[in-house]
Amino acid sequence: MLNNGDILNMENDSEASKFRRDLIEYVILIGGLFLTYLISLNNYLLFHSITELISIIISGGIFLIGWHSRKYMNSSFFLILGISVLFISAIDLIHTLAYSGMGVFPEFDKNLPTQLWVVARYWQALSYLFASLMINKKIKVSYLFVSYIIIIFILLTSIFQGFFPVCYIEGPGLTPFKIISEYVIDIILFVTLIVLYKHKDEFDPKTFLLIVISIIATMISELAFTFYIDVFDFSNYIGHIFKIIAFFFVYKAIIELGIETPFDLLFRKLKLSEEASIEKANQLEQAYSEFNQMFNASLPLRVISNDCEILRVNETYASLFRLSKEDLIGKKCYDLQLGYEHRCNTEFCSRNQIQQGKDQFEYELVTKFDDGTKIVSLVRTVPHKNTNGEFVGIIQNYTDITERKIAQEKVEDMARFPLENPNPILRVSNKYILLANKMSQDLFLIGEGSIIPKDLQEHVKNSLSENLNLEIELMINDQIYNLFIVPIKDRGYANIYGRNITARKKAEDDLGRFVSTVSHELRTPISVLTLSIEFLENHSDKITPEIEKKLREGISRNIYLLKDLIEDILTLSRIDERKAKMEWKEYQPSLVVKDILTLMEPIGNEKDITFKVGISEDIKLYGDSKKVDQIFRIFIDNAIKYSKEKSIIEIKTINHYKGKYNPNAKDGVLFQIEDNGVGILEKDITSIFQRFFRSDQVSDIPGTGLGLSIAKELIELHNGEVYVESEFGKGAIFYVFFPRIEKEIYTN
Repeated sequence: MLNNGDILNMENDSEASKFRRDLIEYVILIGGLFLTYLISLNNYLLFHSITELISIIISGGIFLIGWHSRKYMNSSFFLILGISVLFISAIDLIHTLAYSGMGVFPEFDKNLPTQLWVVARYWQALSYLFASLMINKKIKVSYLFVSYIIIIFILLTSIFQGFFPVCYIEGPGLTPFKIISEYVIDIILFVTLIVLYKHKDEFDPKTFLLIVISIIATMISELAFTFYIDVFDFSNYIGHIFKIIAFFFVYKAIIELGIETPFDLLFRKLKLSEEASIEKANQLEQAYSEFNQMFNASLPLRVISNDCEILRVNETYASLFRLSKEDLIGKKCYDLQLGYEHRCNTEFCSRNQIQQGKDQFEYELVTKFDDGTKIVSLVRTVPHKNTNGEFVGIIQNYTDITERKIAQEKVEDMARFPLENPNPILRVSNKYILLANKMSQDLFLIGEGSIIPKDLQEHVKNSLSENLNLEIELMINDQIYNLFIVPIKDRGYANIYGRNITARKKAEDDLGRFVSTVSHELRTPISVLTLSIEFLENHSDKITPEIEKKLREGISRNIYLLKDLIEDILTLSRIDERKAKMEWKEYQPSLVVKDILTLMEPIGNEKDITFKVGISEDIKLYGDSKKVDQIFRIFIDNAIKYSKEKSIIEIKTINHYKGKYNPNAKDGVLFQIEDNGVGILEKDITSIFQRFFRSDQVSDIPGTGLGLSIAKELIELHNGEVYVESEFGKGAIFYVFFPRIEKEIYTN
């Protein structure tokens, strides 16, 4: 088996072999040019024939490469160039046969080979330009062949019939048309170089360089042909020498590289595209994985198609109804035996309600299980639309309200016994209190026969006059009460049933803030990912390496931000659901902090931060070392994040601490984390441990607003407490007190 060293040696040997081969070929080129020079001194006609035959042979090779690559490439560069040189070589062959002294066309003078030369060079320059413009396009071979046959027929006819402009006159030499044509050809080749440079990423770097050298050599050759007077003079010789050089580098660029490394030459763009597609697919797969985690961690959800087929459910939905996903996905919703009345074809069907134009529809669903238990779910339905805005089904969210329904039933039961009911119960006429239980008397400071409280008078009047059930909310003594006013019009009074909904309102507000904040936090990274991916798909031809690097960095950064946010949310979710398992064992705080600083030291070095640690190695505590690591990691990360350049972060402990941060005077250890950073505004200190809270003063520093709330929850799992002191602009000190816990308490 080859190891890395063997592979490296093989690569070095390969490079050395290529260098030796290139050196030999360049020596042969120089030797060949010298040999042609000697031949030109003795027999210029032989020199000319050899030069032209070399270019014709190489042209044939270029045609074969371009022709056989046509099936595998989106680019038409090599195909156009290959077919073009086939026709150019035909003209060059006639030019060689027509050259002065060959005797093949005795009725023509030296003007004939010169005209053929100009035609071939025009065709060559225009073919280079046309091929460069068609790099990213497809062209039909049959159309190209037919067009070239027509063109060569017209050109040869015009030359041999005397219609083509005169290029050479015996005696004076080159005509103005011939000289100007050579300059025009050079201009066309220069424009070709500019176009090729814009598409240089489509070629192997070495291939691109060799093609450029070949074009430049061709330009020099054409300039040389503007100076000669006789077809056998020195300028003509120089022009043919540079033509050999030009075709040598075409050979190096296309034939040699095309034979040795055809994959790199012919499939370079495909290879780059495949790599980009794989990377984009990996990023999309990671983003999809993150979405799946959020989908499965949310409230029970299911997606139903327009023909009632269940397309998708999350894990919480399957768990709620005690089924597997295989039992659900692909089934018709009306085929499921979930213990409720079949109403798919009635007006109460959620799908029918949404199709009628409702933005949402909700109802209560009672599900009974074989063991006799039942759950009550509040089902909220919204339309499911495709990217064109067309209705394709519905999305349903299930909230388990079993406990709430049980509570409501208990309230209704207790309402039958108003005097003993712990909730406020009143019976009122238009003006007076007819009956009031103890709770309502204490709440409203009233008694039977009293005048109705002012806050209720207008509502009672409306209820009795319109015989209308009313539901209102009142704030009484900082508590929120939900009051139901039920008129008994035939008896001239109304019953008022109340309940304290302060906790529920707080929970609803907390949930609303949670959903709003999570939506806000997710929107930015998801928008960046979406825009980046759309840009990659729609503007691939405009993406430079610098832009591609920035897009990759942006995608990576936002994926990691999503990952951190999801991990923080899942951590808090496990704590809230009391699913955070504690692995109690003895740990050494000094080692925990040392490990954290080892990992975070590079981040601190970026801001030239100095860490001072004063934690005795003799201190040992019982707890979950992984969660303790997470606690200190949060505080140290925040200290680094909000510290100034070249500042100090100090971490120290007080063993057997007794003081204001240990109000119950327990035996334990106080940890102090102090920084010299931006500090905390006095008005924000009471809020910094709230979830998603972020001060306006640090809105430009990345964060989820969950770190301190997680740390506080984890500290409380260790029966500890956390405090903070800060002066804005001068830094902050966090105090974490861990009581000393006996091993037996958590091992018995």
